[in-house]
Amino acid sequence: SAWLPRSWLRRTSCRRRSARHRSDVPRYIGADSSRAEFLDSTAAARRELTVDVWYPASPAPNAQRAPYLPELVAIRAAMGDSTASRWFAPAFARVIDGHLMSHAIADAPVRYPSRGCPLLVFSHGGGVDRSSYSAQFEDLASHGYIVAAIAHTFDTKLVVFPDGRAVRFRAQPRDTSPIDSTLPRWRRDQVRDSRSQAYVRRVIQVEANDIRFTIDRLQRGPLAKQIDFGLIGALGHSAGGEAAALARRADTPTPPLRRR
Repeated sequence: SAWLPRSWLRRTSCRRRSARHRSDVPRYIGADSSRAEFLDSTAAARRELTVDVWYPASPAPNAQRAPYLPELVAIRAAMGDSTASRWFAPAFARVIDGHLMSHAIADAPVRYPSRGCPLLVFSHGGGVDRSSYSAQFEDLASHGYIVAAIAHTFDTKLVVFPDGRAVRFRAQPRDTSPIDSTLPRWRRDQVRDSRSQAYVRRVIQVEANDIRFTIDRLQRGPLAKQIDFGLIGALGHSAGGEAAALARRADTPTPPLRRR
């Protein structure tokens, strides 16, 4: 699911694909002082996010490709190889032995026109690791888009913050609230489903706010001059697609979309 200006489907001035057109993945970190951490009731801190940014680049001829899982050491330490191999199978062994790398280039110079490149903010599916979409991010960056791929804290396999903290996925808490036993079984099932959906809706709202927070931070970040904030889109997978659509409908508008 995505919301994009129709003109993007035809052309962007950033588009220029070639065999040497690559992307890089710097890390962004932010704590939203306006929001408490909802997805973990024990977290006292504000909502924190990491975002991978993929962008068009002009790498040197001998530039080294970035690892497919930049957080491999932390992943192995946090969950062990047995769990990690189940989550990232069948590619995990090839990642460990260095045979599977990304097509991104670390620290490559950004390539952008004077007006900057269009921005796409990506929201992953519930519980899915953002590395699962690496091929899509690389392809979009190779076509001239800057892609900000959010890691929704507590709703992805693992988030590693710069200070070394590793935060794992938190499943939906079990509903232990009593249900009227006099209700017929179908009605009790309906109540349980309604409660579950209410929780999912709250998570999607949190992640829609994550999208908007990411756009705000990018406007003040080191890539601000390389981004055309008049051309912003959001897309996602599964619940992430719903979050993208919800972010678009939020009361506070994104910067106005400008046709090229």
